[in-house]
Amino acid sequence: MARKRTIEYTAFDVEILDENVTTESYIELFKYIKKKENRRDIPVRNTYLTINTLGWLNDDKPEDGFIGKIMKWDGITSDWYNEETGQKADLKDLKAVQIPDNLKANPKFFNFVFYPKARKIICEISEQDNEISENILLEFFRFLFGTDKINEKFKRVETRLINDSDTIEDVLSNDKLLMVHIVIKRPEGSNLSAEEEILLEQMQKQNIYSYSKTLESKKREFLTLTDEIKEEIRLTENYGYIDYKAEGSDGILIHRSTSESAAYIRKEQYNPDETQAYYVIKYVGLEITDELK
Repeated sequence: MARKRTIEYTAFDVEILDENVTTESYIELFKYIKKKENRRDIPVRNTYLTINTLGWLNDDKPEDGFIGKIMKWDGITSDWYNEETGQKADLKDLKAVQIPDNLKANPKFFNFVFYPKARKIICEISEQDNEISENILLEFFRFLFGTDKINEKFKRVETRLINDSDTIEDVLSNDKLLMVHIVIKRPEGSNLSAEEEILLEQMQKQNIYSYSKTLESKKREFLTLTDEIKEEIRLTENYGYIDYKAEGSDGILIHRSTSESAAYIRKEQYNPDETQAYYVIKYVGLEITDELK
């Protein structure tokens, strides 16, 4: 029996900034992207991305949405070996190498779905060896929807990464913590508590603006937070944030944060003997959309 695999997903809001926008407007936007001639290779930082495939979730109901794949490749083809010299190829050797435009180096693929009614994109960010950051995807979608032709046809289209931060109590009440990273910035203001006043004095004496602390448990064990650590965690509510890892109720490792900029992340396990990632996103996407209503 195959070992279960874990997929990570993130989510984006899509908004057409125009008057009288309806569900049909979003269907038309993705029908436009669905045409190959309206897609392009988009450079983002040190990589390239494009819409590889895009189709209907339900051929008879366009309002049900779209499903597709994003392809990422890095274009790195510089590591060549010259058999004649017995050395790595130099720049002069590589000038003679011409790679056709239809060949992409080191490709990775990520399934995504778009729901016109909810106006949300749900996309894979990690599955086996395939990984991509949610911020690179955000840049990609902004470039994808930011062309002159799209602006002319649909006015302005905005894409926003959906955030999902935890509260301090989420951390303190978790009894399966594996790692806690505490970041505290120097308290400011005139109405500080006694604990905040003490912290401010200590940090001023040492010329510290911010400090961090990381706690990690031993393998197969969970952290036990002391009262002192709990107090530091509470201080981050106004003057910092917490990143933490814990074991979820289903045994899956979760990585969460109290930072307001923390992206929404959903993990899902599946058995590759029974299904494929392409089918998993069809039902997980609906669950995520309902969760984010």
